[in-house]
Amino acid sequence: MLWARLWGASYAVNLVWEVLHAPLYLHFRGGPITWPVLLYAAAVDATVITVLGWLVRRFPRRELRLPLLFLGGVTAALAIEWRALATARWAYGPFMPVVPLLNTGWSPTLQLGLTGVAAYLIAGAWTARRHDRVDGAPVPPR
Repeated sequence: MLWARLWGASYAVNLVWEVLHAPLYLHFRGGPITWPVLLYAAAVDATVITVLGWLVRRFPRRELRLPLLFLGGVTAALAIEWRALATARWAYGPFMPVVPLLNTGWSPTLQLGLTGVAAYLIAGAWTARRHDRVDGAPVPPR
């Protein structure tokens, strides 16, 4: 169930992110950025993060999992942004801060890295809380 929790946490965190940074864009596929567009984008983001989470979870050194998740998220975001901008899937508005040399917006470049780490930590906390219970009742501390 960790993966369902990771997807759910990713979806929630990315939906908030999408809503907050939507004003930095001009359009999505030539049309307005509507709620269905934001819901779809959050679902795609959650799926990417869940796959990345599954991959880093297999890494034996636990202390490197979050940095790898962050780097994987930024790498995936860059690939998505470069393709979307090259195909005019979306365009940045005048207020989108752009990363020099990369020519991608700061917000979308960092999004999957930051929201991935946040969602991974949230999902891990939810999982730990569930393991601290027996038959729905809290387990007393030892």
